[in-house]
Amino acid sequence: MAPALTARMFPGAIVAEPASGTINESDNGYGGALRPRFTLVARRWQLVAMLLATALFVFRSPWSASNLEVPPDSAEYSLGALQLLETGHYQIVVQAEAFPPRYPPWFSLGLLPAYWLLGAEPGNGILPVLLSAMAGVGFAWVIGRRLAGDAGGIVAALAVMAEPTYSKWATQIMSDIPATALMLGAACLFLRIRAGGASPQRRLFLTAGAVIAAATLIRPVFAAMLLPFLWAAAQPWKPRIVIARAVLLLGPMLCAAAASLTYNANTFGSPFRNGYHFWVPVPYDYFAMVFSLAHVPANFAILLSGPLPFLLGACVLLYVPASRGTKADRGSTGASATTLRDFFVFALCTSVPILIFHLVYFFPSERFFIPLYVSCAVIAAVLLTRALGQYRRVAGVLPLVALVLGVGWRVAVSDPVPNRRLAAERIRAYTPPDAIVISAIDPLYLNYFAARGSARRIVPLDRTIDHAGVVAPKRVPRLEPPPTANDPFSGLLNGGGTFAVRFVAVEQLPALVEASRHGHGVFLDTSCMQDADLPILKLLDQHFRSVPQAQGLYQLEPL
Repeated sequence: MAPALTARMFPGAIVAEPASGTINESDNGYGGALRPRFTLVARRWQLVAMLLATALFVFRSPWSASNLEVPPDSAEYSLGALQLLETGHYQIVVQAEAFPPRYPPWFSLGLLPAYWLLGAEPGNGILPVLLSAMAGVGFAWVIGRRLAGDAGGIVAALAVMAEPTYSKWATQIMSDIPATALMLGAACLFLRIRAGGASPQRRLFLTAGAVIAAATLIRPVFAAMLLPFLWAAAQPWKPRIVIARAVLLLGPMLCAAAASLTYNANTFGSPFRNGYHFWVPVPYDYFAMVFSLAHVPANFAILLSGPLPFLLGACVLLYVPASRGTKADRGSTGASATTLRDFFVFALCTSVPILIFHLVYFFPSERFFIPLYVSCAVIAAVLLTRALGQYRRVAGVLPLVALVLGVGWRVAVSDPVPNRRLAAERIRAYTPPDAIVISAIDPLYLNYFAARGSARRIVPLDRTIDHAGVVAPKRVPRLEPPPTANDPFSGLLNGGGTFAVRFVAVEQLPALVEASRHGHGVFLDTSCMQDADLPILKLLDQHFRSVPQAQGLYQLEPL
């Protein structure tokens, strides 16, 4: 009954039957005197409690999420989706000019149902991410239960929920958590394939191929998930079966690759040129700038500053007692060292290529290591559960504890204040419809929230603001002169690049003074400015006097 329940709640993810063929009542956390039907109900509500606790801990209101504070990613994902919904064109609008987004449309397509059902509030895109985070915890429960019984499922789900980078990035309209949830779902399929069983292997390989393709469309590095499945397809080695499995596994990936290459060709003129090359030609047009061993120290420092040392240490410390617990409890849980080895193979083949890729990648971020963190968290949770032996029954109360703590968290902790959204609302409220607004907030964001439906013109403070740099419709084969900190754009401009935003404040101070003198209101939004912007503010002070209009908003009048 329990595997059937799991199959209904998580299609494609099927758990192991206990070795004895009966429901294991001593491992459910409530004692051994329960009837099987009550055990099934208890197991169901344990999972429901875990999912609700996850929602309580990571929920963020659409109003707060509309801050879109991970530029340019979250702004392009959500605003590109809204443009697609409203106009039928996947594009972003900067200073009244339409551009192709930096990212392909696949993740934005996943946001469309939320916008279609709930309305065109950009923050509504957080709800699909929340559901993905809950699904990831549910898949961790399936994996943990398969590897260490009911208690293992509870502890594994808690471990993923409590993993700090997972819960942190579940509050952003970003593709990392949905891709990680798909990875955990693929792990469920991998364990089922390795276990054999009555279900047709061909259907499982086709489903796995579809899951991997979906994850790869939104985060291409997740193509690494093909490796463990290709290895599984070759077990045992029977050429005809192996070829059939490989075709089913690779078919969806080939379709996904064809879709991406076709989009690139239609949008950027070449199947092998994408939005990164268009918006950030330096470094993306030059392989040696993107990938280099020189990037390893910075990325490795981020890796060590995260939860990985703790998780690896826990795995090492728990391995020996967990091995003893496995031998003692193998008959009661249906788990074995083999199933854990299978998951380890999946985690190793998936996480290590992603790890290597991002160690040599030029842009460091903790979110790139979420797949590794989550995989290690599940392994540590399974080892802990096995090491507990007969004391694992205390895990039965943990879902209720997590649910109570989640309610307390939701009551005690407020959502982050959307400062960018508030700044945009102040601009709409306190500036005339034809105002010129200088800001350090990226013009894509302010164009939607502050200038949409008006004649306001958003002017970035300088060229360091997102979407204010050079775009390159075609690759510049040679940068003359090479980019430097003081002159990053001349080589691109000489090679055919153009400015996406043709007017920034620091370059057009005389024009701004003239506009103000001729009756155009010029305003300065300081809400998101930093210490590095002080020299530009001092330069503005040499041409204008500031008249406060609202918090962080000033009208500039020429001296």
